Amino acid sequence: MVLPQTIGSVGFDLPFIGVVSFGIWYSLLVVPIAITGASNAANMLAGLNGLEVGLGLISTTTLLLIAFWQGEMEVVFLLLGIIGAFLAFLRFNWFPAQVFPGDALTLMMGATIAAASIIGNMEKIGLMLFALYFIELVLKARSKMQAQSFGIPQHDGGLKAPEKIGSLTHVVMRWGKGKWNEKQIVQVLLVLQLVVAFGVIAYYRLNAMMLF
Repeated sequence: MVLPQTIGSVGFDLPFIGVVSFGIWYSLLVVPIAITGASNAANMLAGLNGLEVGLGLISTTTLLLIAFWQGEMEVVFLLLGIIGAFLAFLRFNWFPAQVFPGDALTLMMGATIAAASIIGNMEKIGLMLFALYFIELVLKARSKMQAQSFGIPQHDGGLKAPEKIGSLTHVVMRWGKGKWNEKQIVQVLLVLQLVVAFGVIAYYRLNAMMLF
């Protein structure tokens, strides 16, 4: 969370380090990096019907709840708009998809999550919600960012992971032993994101209780 601040000075209480003040570099350096990083992260874990928007819907709904509890109404109204758009889009993007998001939606989604986190003083919450994307970054980095999230189609409709794991989707395909279809793989990933979301909410509520 962001600590009480003065103009041009933002401090963060980092684990094992303590309070770190970025000063004017918060606006000039940290914010642009956060927006760019979040945008590209949301664009990495993608490619399956309903995956990108489903993950984004869970993350933005979690941020909405926490923003509401904190009284950050400008963030609430910002997120209500994008959640409504996600719900409408997901209806046609769910398996079998009739429309596809592409970079235009994924980049906007990541940027919106980052912007809402910054505006609502929820930077730490926003980072925690990107847990699956950090795992995806590590897996993609192993292939020098050349790996794709797709699988190898099987005759029974399942998706088999390639020999070299390069995405979190491939990990789930391995769990399913090549028998899970695209819809089932996406459902597993959404459940994982729900686990992350519940963990973030529990963390927030626990910290809120400790303040009283």
